[in-house]
Amino acid sequence: NPYLKPDVRTYTTVMKAYVDDPARNGGDKCLELLDEMGQKDLRPDDRTLAVAMDACVKSGKTRDAERLLRGVDDSKKTRVMFNTLLSGYKREGRGEEAEGLIREMIVLSEERGFGMCSPDNVSFGLCIDAWGSSEGYCISRATSLLNEVLERYKAGDEQCKPTVGLFHTTASAITHSDAPDKLKQVVSLFADMEKMGLKASLFAFNIIIKTCSLVGPEEKIDALQVAASTFNSLEAAGTRADSVTYTSMIHAVKNLIDDPEERTRALTGTFKQCCEEECLNQHIIDTLSESLNDRDFVTVTGLSLEHGTPRIEGLPTSWRSRATTEQN
Repeated sequence: NPYLKPDVRTYTTVMKAYVDDPARNGGDKCLELLDEMGQKDLRPDDRTLAVAMDACVKSGKTRDAERLLRGVDDSKKTRVMFNTLLSGYKREGRGEEAEGLIREMIVLSEERGFGMCSPDNVSFGLCIDAWGSSEGYCISRATSLLNEVLERYKAGDEQCKPTVGLFHTTASAITHSDAPDKLKQVVSLFADMEKMGLKASLFAFNIIIKTCSLVGPEEKIDALQVAASTFNSLEAAGTRADSVTYTSMIHAVKNLIDDPEERTRALTGTFKQCCEEECLNQHIIDTLSESLNDRDFVTVTGLSLEHGTPRIEGLPTSWRSRATTEQN
């Protein structure tokens, strides 16, 4: 029956089923399906290739995704294809290759007239993320790319409209770098974001507190003040702390307060508030257990170590993170 003969749409639909199922080796399966299409003289369209590339990237086969993109005529390439490959570079921390791909997109769209290849804010965000996971010049490149997005938007490129996510990605890259003034850079970055009318989310508060916990000895006093004021401003900003917030605050207190008694008091208060706000999870318990001696752990948490590190399942439900409670 010729009406039951699979067509390009059929193969594309089957490939989509493999994209989010790494257990099935989706990348290999999609490559096999592309070969099968070739044997049947079926030419994959741009959507089929984009799906196959996505499957390859999510299966850790970024090189195969590269090969597929290179096999497409420049006039048929799309932003979706490029962004899919950029997501692979992001996963692998290949900042230099990611930025090279951005430059290729700009050449194709602005010099050769293939508008469907123009980079958007997602493209730049993925590239910044790739640099943030790369060795080398991730800070200078990440901030430079953010500035490039802003300039493109000012010049009228609506596809590059800045988003909160772009600032989050750049801030994260700065935080995980070895920049000596990382806290100053992150605080300044979010100040600029708010000036543009973009509202800071909980992620912004969390990343500032985390950055505070990573500063050098000469910045401890200022960083502690920034962490405390950031934490105390959550309610006024219309948000509330989560487990990540408390994890970052615990690290900040541990690393920024040198006096043992003052540090223990601060940790005790932070832990108590964490429990009262139902934000406790196993990671927080493990963090305290690994970083404190037994006596201080018991003092801070009020929990016994008689049977080893306490498990979250054995603690009052009212203490636990809402996410943890939902999972159990």
